[in-house]
Amino acid sequence: MSLELWNKVCKTDPKHTKKAKLGAMQITAIDPQYQRKNATQVFGAFGIGWGLSNVGYTTHEIGDTVLLQFDADMWYIWEGEKGVFPVTSQVKMAYMTSGVSGYLKVDDDAAKKAQTDALTKGLSMLGFNSDVFEGLFDDNKYVQQVKKEFAEKTPQAQEAKQKHDAVLKAKKEEVTALIDMLGENSPGAKAVWDTFDREEKKALWLPEDAGGCLSTEYKNRLTAISKQS
Repeated sequence: MSLELWNKVCKTDPKHTKKAKLGAMQITAIDPQYQRKNATQVFGAFGIGWGLSNVGYTTHEIGDTVLLQFDADMWYIWEGEKGVFPVTSQVKMAYMTSGVSGYLKVDDDAAKKAQTDALTKGLSMLGFNSDVFEGLFDDNKYVQQVKKEFAEKTPQAQEAKQKHDAVLKAKKEEVTALIDMLGENSPGAKAVWDTFDREEKKALWLPEDAGGCLSTEYKNRLTAISKQS
């Protein structure tokens, strides 16, 4: 039970990430709006099911650099209970640029950046996007796996799966015959394929992970058979 929330929110949809540089390090950055949306799906609207309280900003001067520090309490409601813990973040608000023509640069968005960074850190403590923070996005195989998982959850993929299931149910014998003939590399497969209308063909031609019946190998065989006729 202690990992129920963590396991619910730990995976990240790769399409909401991008590669970025943090100093000399290459990191995976997560779209903060995507994080807020996920938190809203789990806890409810911001300010009702989760949010920040006791918000405060302070500044710290280090030489020519001024740091803006954000401090707050992050709270959330999970299974009827309220959790709360402190979050903090610091960003450069003003600093001298390098070089002989250095000048004082002031970041007008420093307050927003500090709050966003604190939210990201706070959500990560609850397990949100844990796979990114654990370094799993450095493994291309893992990224492809979760990309596939999230693709299967899209409304388009689910609709396509439903269409395929309907075809499979209505024309089970014809589909079975088609698969058998393709397995045997039989030219008779085209005659069976031609019994399906356009929408039925489209549904059956789906990728296997979206519910389609034709593997890449079988698709290639059917294409070759069609060209021979």
